[in-house]
Amino acid sequence: MREEHLVAVLNAVIPARGSLAAAGDLGLSHEVLHDARDGSAIDQILAVLHELPADFDSLSPDDQQPMLLEIETRQPEHFATLVNMVYTAYYSHGAVLAALSGRTGYNPGAPQPTGYVMEPFDESLLAPVKQMPPLWRQVN
Repeated sequence: MREEHLVAVLNAVIPARGSLAAAGDLGLSHEVLHDARDGSAIDQILAVLHELPADFDSLSPDDQQPMLLEIETRQPEHFATLVNMVYTAYYSHGAVLAALSGRTGYNPGAPQPTGYVMEPFDESLLAPVKQMPPLWRQVN
C-alpha cells in the first residue's frame, strides 16, 4: 500500500470545504491506520486500498470518484469501515473542532466542570426510592 493512496482516498471521502481542510491534507492517514490496528479493521482498509490502480493518487477527483464507488459496491462492509475510521479521525481533529465551533458556537469540550450551568439537584425526587424496602437480604 502506498500512503499517497490513503491520503487521496481520505481527501475523496471528506474533501476540502470552505475553511475546512480535506481529511487527507490534515495528515490523518497515520491516525486512521493506528486506530484500525486491530486485525479486521486494518485488513478491511487494506482490501479497499489494494484495489486502487498504481496512479490513483495522481488522478483527478472526478476520475477517482467512480473507482471508489465501484469498490464500495463490491466491498460495502470494508468501505464502510474505512469511511467510519475517516469520519472519526476527522471530526475529532482539533482544527476541525475549532472551525466547527467558530461556525456554530458549539463548544466541543467536555460539558463539566467548566461547561453548562446545571440547576441544583432536587432531592425530593429521591423520596419514593428512599421509602422503598431494601432490595437485598441481610447477611449474618
